[in-house]
Amino acid sequence: MGHSPENTGRTGFASTAFPSFSEICAVTY
Repeated sequence: MGHSPENTGRTGFASTAFPSFSEICAVTY
């Protein structure tokens, strides 16, 4: 998913090419 374990925040997920699995879950749930 993310390129580093620091992807705890939304900003970290946005840094990736696309929303990480965790980001998708955060939005879905």
